[in-house]
Amino acid sequence: MSRNPFAGPRLGLKEGDGAIWLVSFMGYDLGDIDLEQKTPQPLDNPPRPLVSPM
Repeated sequence: MSRNPFAGPRLGLKEGDGAIWLVSFMGYDLGDIDLEQKTPQPLDNPPRPLVSPM
């Protein structure tokens, strides 16, 4: 069993305006990366986990 949580599923990057890229993981948009400023910007309303609380 792998100890890396990102092993297997792919991380997606989609070019936006200028140096801004959208980051996605397993079909969920997570946020943007500004390559000029080298800063991440999370989405205002990130996806919620599909696991029910216990």
